[in-house]
Amino acid sequence: MNPQKIYMLRLKHHKDLKLSIKEYMLEHSIQTGAILSAVGSLSHMKVRVADGKSTRQSDEARELISLSGTLSDGHIHAHIAAI
Repeated sequence: MNPQKIYMLRLKHHKDLKLSIKEYMLEHSIQTGAILSAVGSLSHMKVRVADGKSTRQSDEARELISLSGTLSDGHIHAHIAAI
């Protein structure tokens, strides 16, 4: 049985969420994992919608109320809810 590690990441203001997670994965040699939860605030967001092609973006301040997903080989597949 392989031991599982739990990592916690806290971002400073105006940091790119996705890029910061990717950098953290590289720094800590994380090849696979899961995002279990996240909360906080966003000053800008750009997300791909369910059709897999379209994107939406907002420059309004948003409250991040949920983030979950998978991490594999430097890729992030995440689901986000922000109001």
